[in-house]
Amino acid sequence: MKKKRVIPKELILLKFLKERMILSEENAARFFKLEKGYKGEKILDSFLDKLDKSWIILNDIRMEVNQSIIQLDSILISNDSIYIFEGKNYEGDYFWQSDRWYTLAKTEIKNPSNSYKEVLLYSKCL
Repeated sequence: MKKKRVIPKELILLKFLKERMILSEENAARFFKLEKGYKGEKILDSFLDKLDKSWIILNDIRMEVNQSIIQLDSILISNDSIYIFEGKNYEGDYFWQSDRWYTLAKTEIKNPSNSYKEVLLYSKCL
C-alpha cells in the first residue's frame, strides 16, 4: 500500500507564475528551494518503490504537533517497525564550524542534523 506524493501547491503556483513573469528574488529563491526539495523527495521515492509490497509507504505526511504543522517526507511501516525518512537534496561542498554548516562561499545553511532531531521528536507522536 502506498500514499502517493503530490506536487506541493505552492510549487505549482510559483512554476505557473515563473512561466509568465520574472519572479522577485525572494519568490525565485523559494521556487528553487521547493523544486529542489521535491526532486529530492522523488529520488527517495525511487528507492522506496523498490521494496516489496508488504511495506506500507506513506509519503508527504502532514500533522499537527504542539500546535505546529510538521511535514515528514516518507514513513515506512512493516509488521513490527516504523521508519521515518527525511530526505535532503544538497549538492556542492560544505564545511562545519562551531556546530554550524556553511557552503564554501561561507553562506550558512540549515544544519542537516536538526532534521534528524526533529524526526526523533515527531516519531514520539506516532
